Amino acid sequence: MGIPLTNIKFYSQDYWFITPLFIQDNAAHLPHSLVYVSACHSSDNTSMSDAFIAAGAETYFGVVGERFTWTLSAIGEVLFSVLTDTTNFPDPHDRTTGQAFDAASGSGVFNLVNDSNLVVTGGVIDGGFENGGLIGWQRNFEPGAGDLKGRYCGDGELVCTPADDGEYSQPATEQVHSGQESARIGKWGQKYDADKYETCDQSLPKVEQAGDNQIYQDVKLGSGATHGGPTSFSLSFYYDIQTYDDSQDDDYFYVRLLDPSTTPASLIDEVMPKTLPPGAGCTGDKATTGWQRKVYTIPKKWAGKTVRILFGVHDDGWGDQTTAYVDDVQITCGP
Repeated sequence: MGIPLTNIKFYSQDYWFITPLFIQDNAAHLPHSLVYVSACHSSDNTSMSDAFIAAGAETYFGVVGERFTWTLSAIGEVLFSVLTDTTNFPDPHDRTTGQAFDAASGSGVFNLVNDSNLVVTGGVIDGGFENGGLIGWQRNFEPGAGDLKGRYCGDGELVCTPADDGEYSQPATEQVHSGQESARIGKWGQKYDADKYETCDQSLPKVEQAGDNQIYQDVKLGSGATHGGPTSFSLSFYYDIQTYDDSQDDDYFYVRLLDPSTTPASLIDEVMPKTLPPGAGCTGDKATTGWQRKVYTIPKKWAGKTVRILFGVHDDGWGDQTTAYVDDVQITCGP
């Protein structure tokens, strides 16, 4: 890999050791990181932890003495289950490195060096939508305006009735990118069949909502400010838009980054402006994007702050439904 073998000690053909000097020479920049070394004797003294902390690490976990492999494996699983369990511990203050250390009964087996209040941040809760019920996500519906396309109209009706304000965002199994479930945003299940009518200008009552179905989640980003300045973050996700509408001005999918510290939440950026696949028509033809991946770099100035990730589908209430499937939402460090 191009890394010199200087400061690696070979005990035999099958066993070798990395020394603190090797870390000093080859791990010069580890800002705001957690280091976990499950090798025996990795925390008998402070030489190894000192080398990692000098390189910018915030927290170091090391093993005291010689231990059975299965013991270290079991303790490590408990340790990281607390650090990353955003479902049972949605409050970051309940999954610090110190609390994970206590839960793993690490005293006497592991040492925790330096920061016991470090939190693994920047994580999206249930970004794969595998826990059912959109755990960690909030649902919202914003009714459309009161004009013709913002209301449902029946055949020959002179007065349009209010749109159905029910929420049509839910876990879905019929269309997934990975795993067993995704999130479906928008009412879906009945095509626009204009064959019943003499013209494509006829609306279908109670088939399509008028307004915006949305799901969103507030995520606290790590700061990375202790070493090396602010850290940048990448938001990535997969989406598949399906529609019977042929106009991007009427129906569309969109993704926004918001600042939840204001009321209402203010716009930071349009991650995806209104988007609709071409090809649908009033004769019942469906158009789809298929699964597409979007990667967006969150501006560095938001490091250390909380942002809101919002996915939305706007429908005009005419009857030609649009929905979007979303899957594998995650935030990672770096562009």
